[in-house]
Amino acid sequence: MSSIWLQLGNIMLFVVLYCLAALLSQLILKGRILSDLGKNSIFMIFSIIWIVTIFYLYRNSGQGSYTSVFSYLLLCVCLSSLIFISFSMDNEMRIVAGLDGKHITDRDYQAAKTLLSQWSMFFSRFIMLLILGALSLLIEYNPSKMSTIRILDRYGLVLLPAILLVPGSLAALKQPLNKAYEQKLKKYSFLKVKGVTNTCLEDRLRLVLVEKYSKRIGILILKSLLKPLFKHRVIGRENVDAGSLPAVFVCNHSEIYGPVASVLNMPYYFKPWILNEMVDINKISGHIQQGTFDRQKWIPRPIRSRMGRFAGPVVAWMMQSMEPIPVYRDNGRQVLKAIHLSVEALEADDNILIFPENPLVTDGYLREGVGEFFSGFVNIAREYYKKTSRAITFYAIFANKNERTLSFSKGITYDPSKPFPQEKKKITRFLHETMTKMSKGNHTVN
Repeated sequence: MSSIWLQLGNIMLFVVLYCLAALLSQLILKGRILSDLGKNSIFMIFSIIWIVTIFYLYRNSGQGSYTSVFSYLLLCVCLSSLIFISFSMDNEMRIVAGLDGKHITDRDYQAAKTLLSQWSMFFSRFIMLLILGALSLLIEYNPSKMSTIRILDRYGLVLLPAILLVPGSLAALKQPLNKAYEQKLKKYSFLKVKGVTNTCLEDRLRLVLVEKYSKRIGILILKSLLKPLFKHRVIGRENVDAGSLPAVFVCNHSEIYGPVASVLNMPYYFKPWILNEMVDINKISGHIQQGTFDRQKWIPRPIRSRMGRFAGPVVAWMMQSMEPIPVYRDNGRQVLKAIHLSVEALEADDNILIFPENPLVTDGYLREGVGEFFSGFVNIAREYYKKTSRAITFYAIFANKNERTLSFSKGITYDPSKPFPQEKKKITRFLHETMTKMSKGNHTVN
C-alpha cells in the first residue's frame, strides 16, 4: 500500500514540476541563442537531453535523491519544449505540403494531418501494448521479486519513452528545415500572399524540403569537429545590412585558412564558389596533395605523400554537402554557368561566398596578406540586375589567423547606370584595397 501512495506522490510531483517546466521552457525558447538555431535543431537538442535524462533515471530509479527531482524537472522542460516546438512548426509544414506541385487546401492539409496523427497514436499504442505485455511476463517470472510498480516505473514509464523518441530524433536529424530555410519559407509565404512569384526560391524550397529531403550532414560534421579549433571573433557584423540580403561576400584565401575559417564562422547562410577539382572525387586527391599537403614540409615525406589520397574522398563529400557552385578556371562556358547558378542562388535568397585571389600570379595562394584578384565574379552583379532589376552589394571579409578574427567591411553596391567595365574595375579595386587594409589590422574599414 505504501508503494502505491509513493507512486501517487510521484505523480503529483510530476504535475507540479511540469507546470514549472512549462514556464521555464517558454523562457528558454525565447532566448537569443536558441532562437538563432531554428526549430528543428532545438528539437534535436531537447530530444538528446530527454534521452540522456531518461537513461539517468533508468540507472538510478528508486533512489529518490534530489538529483532525481532535478532530473524530473529537466525531463518536464524537455517535454514541454518538444510539444511547443511540434505545434509551432505547423505553419511551416503547411507551406511545405503545398510545394509538391499539387493544390492542397487547408481542409486537405487538416485531413491528412488528422489521419497521420491517428495512425501515429495507433502505432505507438500498439508498440506500448507489446512492450507492456512483455513487462507483464517479466513480472510473472521475475526471479528478483522486484515489485510490479517498480518494474512498470523503471521500464514502462522511464525506458520506453526514450526508446520511442530515438526514431523521432533520427528523423529530425535528417529533416533539412533549418533556420535559413525557415526564413526562406516565411519570405516565400509573404511573396505568395502579395501575389509575387519567385520561381527560383520556390524551386529551391521544393528541391531541398520535398525532393532531396536531406540535411547538409557533411558540413555539420565538419563544423562540429573543426569549429572548436577555428573559433573566431566576428567583427563588423553591423556593417552588413541584413535587410538587403542576399549579397556577395568576398574573402581572402591565405592558403587553406581563409576558406576554413570563413565557412566555420560565417554568421550568414551561403553557397560558396569552389573549384571543380575540390568537388570532383576523381580530381580532388591530386589537387589537395599538390596544393596543400606537399607544402607541409614539417610532415614526414612518406606520410605527406599519401595524405591527399586518403583525405580526398572525405573532403569531396564535405564540399558537396555545402551545395557549392563549381568554378572552372580555363573553361569560358563553365564560368558563365557559374555566373548563372550564382544569379539563381541569389534569387533563391542565398548569399554567395567567393575567394577571388589568383594563385597563378604568386605561384600558389599567399600565406599572409592578400593576393591579386580575378575580377570575373563581378559579372554576377550585371546578370543579377538584368534578371531582377535589383542591385547587389559586395562585402569584403578577412580571416585573420593571428588575431583569430573574421572581419566584415561595409559594402559596395553595383551601380547599373555606370558603364560595366568601369563598375567592374571599381568594385574589384574597392574589395582588394579594403581587404588589404583589414589584413593589416584595420577592422574599421568603411
